Amino acid sequence: MEIEIINAEKNFIEFYLRGEKHSFPTLLKMYLLKDSAVVFASYDLDHPIIGTPRFVVRTDGSKSADKVLENAVKEILKDVDDMRKSLVAKK
Repeated sequence: MEIEIINAEKNFIEFYLRGEKHSFPTLLKMYLLKDSAVVFASYDLDHPIIGTPRFVVRTDGSKSADKVLENAVKEILKDVDDMRKSLVAKK
């Protein structure tokens, strides 16, 4: 996965997620929207087969857009690690 930033300001970021379709962008959007500082988080995919997701995130200014993005990714990684540990413990 490659991130190409289109526009970045303190409380706004717009970027492409190259190499992705719907799975990770949907997950990322869900985690971003859990953050109370996030006013808007969504993506669009102009073509379901050959398109590249274009993501937009806006915050209320209490946190920067890049910080909420970083926090969402950390939370995803933590939850995936917790799930992995849970599966290993059940073996």
